[in-house]
Amino acid sequence: MTYLEYLESLRKAIWFEITGTEDANQYLWADESRPNSSTKKIITSLLREYLYLAAPFGLCSITYHADCTNPIHKNSIKCNSEVTHNPHDDPNYDWLDLSLCGLYEYSQCPCSVSNKKYYHDVSFSSFYKKGDHGAAFIASILEEFEFAILNAENKRPRSGIREYLLRAIIKLDEIIHHLEIAKIKAGKP
Repeated sequence: MTYLEYLESLRKAIWFEITGTEDANQYLWADESRPNSSTKKIITSLLREYLYLAAPFGLCSITYHADCTNPIHKNSIKCNSEVTHNPHDDPNYDWLDLSLCGLYEYSQCPCSVSNKKYYHDVSFSSFYKKGDHGAAFIASILEEFEFAILNAENKRPRSGIREYLLRAIIKLDEIIHHLEIAKIKAGKP
C-alpha cells in the first residue's frame, strides 16, 4: 500500500463512519440510532487499525496492557515497529499520546502464557522521527480520532463526533489533492 492509497483508504473509512453517526431522536421512546458507546468502539478500532497500517510510513504505535489477572504481569508492551530502544527518552522522536483512547476490554494480554483473554485496561500511543512530515501528518489525522472518541461518551451530542471526523476529512482532502497534483506533474498515471 502506498502513502496515497493509505490516505484514501483512511478517508473512505472516516466517511463511512460519519454517515453512520446519526443524531438521537429525543422525542421517541424507541431510538433506532446507534448509541455513543458503539460509535466509540468503532472509532477506536479504526484508530488501532490505521495506527498499525501506518508503520511503513514512519508512524510506530505501542500498545500498553495494564494489569490483567496474570499474577506475574509486567506492564506488557506490544510495538508494531522494530525499534530496539525506548524512544520515550530519545529527543529524536515526537510522541502522539493516545492514552485517553484506552479501553477496558476483553482481550489477550501479551504476558498470558495460556493465551486466555482477560478484562484489563489497554491504551496506546505512537511515535515518529522528528522531521518525518508524512508520519507527522498521519499523527495529526489520528489525533482527530482521539477527540472524536472523547466526544463519544454517553449523553454527549453526536455532532461533536462528526465535527472531529470532518476535520480529519478536510486535512486528508488537502494532502490527497497535493499528492495527486504532484503525481500528475511527475507524469505518473
